[in-house]
Amino acid sequence: MWLKNIVCGIVARNLILRTPLVYMSLSRKKDILVILCFHGVTQYNRLGMTANYEGRHIHTDTFAEILEYMMRFFNPISLEQLEGYYYSEKPLPKNPLLLTFDDGFANNYHHAFPVLKRFGCPAVIFLATGYLDNKSSFWVERLEYSVHNTESKRLKMNFMGNDFDMPLNTAAQKETAYLTVLRYLKSGLSFSRIEETVQLVCEHLGFPSLNGIQDNEDYRFLTWAEVREMAASGISFGAHTVNHINLTHEDKEKAEWEIQTSKQEIERHLGKECIAFCYPFGRSGYNGMMEGLLKKAGFKFSFQLGGGLNNQNTNPLLLNRIPLGWGSRKEEILWQILRN
Repeated sequence: MWLKNIVCGIVARNLILRTPLVYMSLSRKKDILVILCFHGVTQYNRLGMTANYEGRHIHTDTFAEILEYMMRFFNPISLEQLEGYYYSEKPLPKNPLLLTFDDGFANNYHHAFPVLKRFGCPAVIFLATGYLDNKSSFWVERLEYSVHNTESKRLKMNFMGNDFDMPLNTAAQKETAYLTVLRYLKSGLSFSRIEETVQLVCEHLGFPSLNGIQDNEDYRFLTWAEVREMAASGISFGAHTVNHINLTHEDKEKAEWEIQTSKQEIERHLGKECIAFCYPFGRSGYNGMMEGLLKKAGFKFSFQLGGGLNNQNTNPLLLNRIPLGWGSRKEEILWQILRN
């Protein structure tokens, strides 16, 4: 019976996606707002120049294919249109779609921006402002770069009272080691403890300075000059803290400084109000106190990674997004939207 149900489900999905039934299905979803979340758009294969262990960077060709496909069924909107919808009761076009990018990787400028211009599609990029202008990369990127490029055969060390001993002989072993350390670091440590630990791991693997990381646009970040150029072409920018920290792992004063300073930096460089914020680490970086701090700072929107859809009644300070990455495929994205 279960096999029959699976086969029937596949047949039904293909029937809907490959016929005019998809338009009928979308027409029944009145007043929905779809928001997609990307991180990076890369020219490299996975486990090549960039490890891309978590699949956060999507290939340029796949990104263009997905965007072209989605624009058959949806109408891309800007952040300004979103503001009008939630705060001035202005209608959105039929089947509205908002594209967002987290973090501010340099590949957003080099590879995503040309595709967005080709299709005339607006987007919102959330910046962790402390890393712009070729400053140090996130601890996540530094950790991945070190594990991917090390010549060490084992990661054997003790930090924070925990013993780690993992082989690094193959790409699969390196990926396992990276994900193991990553899960530990995301389990509730403060930003300062994470930075201290990552520095120890990088030194242990032979990368105390990480100079080579700036040669790869998947690891380095945007410059303010690139941000201004994109802003002049219709790309909007929101805040993503200064240091890309999990706000719920910090005290209130630190969280408030991260929120307000990232907003002020964007406003200073672009000369316009910054109204949108994105929680680092998705929903795990959100709680009621953070929402209060965002309101105090003057934000009108904030975004999470809930995976669902939105409508007029969705809390604009907790908008849902569907995450996309290396393994995303156009028809699977549309099917997820139709099933929501």
